[in-house]
Amino acid sequence: MSHTIEYDDQFARRLAETQNFTLGYPRNFALAGDGKWALFLKSDGPTDSNLRLWRWNLETNATSVLLDARADEQTAQLNEVEKERRERLRERAGGITSFAIDAHGTCVVTSVGGELICADYTTGEVTRYDSPGYVIDPRIAHGRIAGVIDRALWLLGPNPRPLISPADEFTSFGLPDFLAAEEFSRHRGFWWSPRGNQLLVQEVDTSKVAKWWISDASSPEAEPRSVRYPAAGKQNPATKLWLVDLAGDTTQVDVLSEENCYLTRVEWNATRGLMVAVLNRAQDRMRVIAVETSDGSTKELMTLTDPHWVEVLGGLPTWAPKSTGANVLHVVDDLNANSRRLALDGQVFSDESILIDSVIGVNESGVIANGFSQPTTQKVFKIDWTGAAQALTDSSAWATAVSSQGGPADLGENVLLIQANPNNLEAKIWIHNGPRLSVQITSQALAAQNVEFVSGAPYPTVIVWPQGFLRDSEKLPIVLAPYGGPHGKRVINASPRTFASGQLLANQGFAVVVIDGPGTPALGPVVEKMVAGDLLNPAIKGQVTGLARVLALYPNSLDGSRVGIHGWSFGGYLAAGAVLSRPDVFHAAIAGAPVSDWQLYDTAYSERYLGQPHGETQANYQRSSLIPLAPQLARPLLLVHGVADDNVFFAHTLQLSGALTAAGKEHSVLPLSGATHMTSDVTLTERLEQLTIDFFTQHLKPGGTR
Repeated sequence: MSHTIEYDDQFARRLAETQNFTLGYPRNFALAGDGKWALFLKSDGPTDSNLRLWRWNLETNATSVLLDARADEQTAQLNEVEKERRERLRERAGGITSFAIDAHGTCVVTSVGGELICADYTTGEVTRYDSPGYVIDPRIAHGRIAGVIDRALWLLGPNPRPLISPADEFTSFGLPDFLAAEEFSRHRGFWWSPRGNQLLVQEVDTSKVAKWWISDASSPEAEPRSVRYPAAGKQNPATKLWLVDLAGDTTQVDVLSEENCYLTRVEWNATRGLMVAVLNRAQDRMRVIAVETSDGSTKELMTLTDPHWVEVLGGLPTWAPKSTGANVLHVVDDLNANSRRLALDGQVFSDESILIDSVIGVNESGVIANGFSQPTTQKVFKIDWTGAAQALTDSSAWATAVSSQGGPADLGENVLLIQANPNNLEAKIWIHNGPRLSVQITSQALAAQNVEFVSGAPYPTVIVWPQGFLRDSEKLPIVLAPYGGPHGKRVINASPRTFASGQLLANQGFAVVVIDGPGTPALGPVVEKMVAGDLLNPAIKGQVTGLARVLALYPNSLDGSRVGIHGWSFGGYLAAGAVLSRPDVFHAAIAGAPVSDWQLYDTAYSERYLGQPHGETQANYQRSSLIPLAPQLARPLLLVHGVADDNVFFAHTLQLSGALTAAGKEHSVLPLSGATHMTSDVTLTERLEQLTIDFFTQHLKPGGTR
């Protein structure tokens, strides 16, 4: 039975213990068995972080636990490779955090504490295999299992043996490189052929990548940890692709080089073959290439270009069905309509009214895609090859979909649809084009929120008011809480957990305003690419413009003379930049894990928006940096950063703090010992919520009282 969580003095603790109310919620859905089964992960309850693997029989609508690895997870230690993998995935839970299904059988494989486990989702039979080391990312095809052990790709099971192994400590096989996982959301490094007789394997060589160090001054006896970090303008990892058969024979696929260095997409289709997509380092050209698997020879199918950068979207590019007469399904940026549309070999066919975000699946009848007809609500569309579109989900809440295990070129008969409920913490999950089944899964309910989506704003905007607040009864201080940049969308009509932290802050007597400005997704390519060459100033201008609009709409409810801003990662960068450059608008800021200088950030992200930091494009880094703004600080600024962060290194905060100190500017720094880019510790997470309340109470309220 669900119960209501009130925004009381214990709410910050509950927010931390429940991982923002995500525990107990089903996720990682996959369809299997010709769409007759679905697999998903879910923990037992709202404070249980141990994920279990569940099976859902779509014919009987019965659900049951297939695999519970609680005991295994408690006794096993994650190795360093698995820790890094989970950091890239932002995975804070334990237990079974990933799994892979055999598209041609009834087995699902996973690794728990490095142990290989195979379970039959029809019978429930579980098999545990002895392996010669810690197994990473096992995957199965036609009953054959492959996985990574000690940076080598192994054929696993009853008689494990290596298929391809590194020659030195700098090389790995079967693992994605840091940039692929962190910036392109590609968390795989090997792919089975549809027949299960061959694999495509990525080789990563980091020997020429600069070695950076992470240390924790609170533990002086511990040795610093070294990482190979490809900073902007510096050397990237060297990557290669190999075709490997079950005997261990290898053939190189010559598509990656120092110039064409980013592998963004692999699709191996039973009827059309193997396709890869490769971006050049400038990311303004993507080559879509067919690979002949018998000898590794290649044929370029098409080249996609953009004057700024080619957007990498989920499920794209992909093979088109032969009946369409085309090879490649991809997207085209329609700048006139500020939309992103589907195309076949360059011929646009989807309507401009739908901004395509990702493709879930294709078949002879059309495409299943996630898209936007308005920027606050993602819907699932079925689009036929003439462009006619049908929304499979309604416009009331955020939705997504899962197709069959075969991937985007093998849609199958069924599509599983998942729609968040904007009114409570539950999901509606059902099957389209098959049995109309529904599952309502509720772990908790939040007390009613006072959230307003602002109409007529220049950018998507939400105001979170205090519960019970009467408009025009008083003028509230304002706290902006943006992410405000590429890859991070916050103004969404989804579960109330989206604004739970904001409601907690609002209830202390603030109006919390969230604005998705230039650079954020779902605003169309024109607005998204306003940050080309300057990541800072357009983003700040968007916040200022959006704030001015809400002040004009609510002149008797909002106090423009008391405005704070806080955020994490890009949001932290934006918060620090706002208070440094516009002290006339922003009066206090908390910057969590901010990027202070994009030359200290990675190549794939920094260079996509700013180019390489050489020659004329060096100016892009200067105008996007916080360091030159340090002498302008005139408002309270708190910098918060995890000292073990391997994404935005602690050096960013140290260098900004050093520049502020050199300029004689008072500020505060809170180092989080042992913390990475995500804060997993419950007590620490709770304290950060309280710190935010205390900071803005002190600096934005008369007398600093709550």
